[in-house]
Amino acid sequence: HLLAQQPVEVLETNREEDIPGSLVMQRRLISFVPVAFVEVLFGWVYYAYVFRYIWSILATNTLVLGIAFVTIFHALFLMAQVCFWRTVFKDPGGIPEQFVQHAAENAFHDTVETNRGGNRRECAKCRLYKPDRTHHCSQCGRCILKMDHHCPFVANCIGWHNYKLFMLFLTYTVLCAVYVAVTTVPGMFEAVTKASHVPPQHSNNSTSSLHAAPHTPGLTPGGPESDVAVLVAFIMATVFAGGLGLFAGTHYYYVLSNKSTIEALEKQHSRSNMYNMGAAANWRQVFGRSPLLWFWPVCNSVGDGLVFPTRDSTPDDARQRLLPNNDT
Repeated sequence: HLLAQQPVEVLETNREEDIPGSLVMQRRLISFVPVAFVEVLFGWVYYAYVFRYIWSILATNTLVLGIAFVTIFHALFLMAQVCFWRTVFKDPGGIPEQFVQHAAENAFHDTVETNRGGNRRECAKCRLYKPDRTHHCSQCGRCILKMDHHCPFVANCIGWHNYKLFMLFLTYTVLCAVYVAVTTVPGMFEAVTKASHVPPQHSNNSTSSLHAAPHTPGLTPGGPESDVAVLVAFIMATVFAGGLGLFAGTHYYYVLSNKSTIEALEKQHSRSNMYNMGAAANWRQVFGRSPLLWFWPVCNSVGDGLVFPTRDSTPDDARQRLLPNNDT
């Protein structure tokens, strides 16, 4: 068999070193354009909320409210950023050399998925035997352990080693967007109300009376530019909260039912899922055993991404396969 004859060469067919350095650098720069776009959106919301909206609240002498708003916002914003960049730079996981050696020797028999011919699955491009739930990513040019999808907005594949980080990025981004949208509603309402009650300036007297009008809380301290900036941030936050909220909700359903996006699409007409071990076990497989670390950006998923317990596994087999990774 070709794999058994050339195990080392097979591993080298997919290396970036075989591609000219200038082309590799060009690909990486292009792949980070969507990442930069995401950061521009984050930056705009941060600027509008902190330097326009919160500043206007502080200008009305509501110091406690302003500090509370900005503290909660920064906590959610920073967690979203940490999870985002960890997702960008965390290797989703490729086929390890140990698996290739075992597969070449026909010693690795723990795979349960087969191809249409009933044989072990083999990647036609990498020319490697694939562990269960592993798929080839054409964008990354390699096979990814428990591949979910390739996300251009993080310039990376979402797989076994960074799926939890991706989930936390979605979670904290949605929470931050909801928080911005909800807390800016009073300011939006105040700005619209005041704008609709501005009297027409027919004379100097009316203009003077307008300038002499008592100040009311809202976005006025920052001027019209603050109204526009915060209005745009509010719209962006609402769109993010709605769109990403649905996306995150779908992925939480995948977590609880133990399936990836690829598996959901491939088996959308099938109700059987041999990897579904129950909602609690499925949750721990992704987020880890310790509740204290469930929403902390560490990679403590249970298992190795190569072998997964199935409903046909005996309890001893399941415990043997669910070996914890180190928290990193």
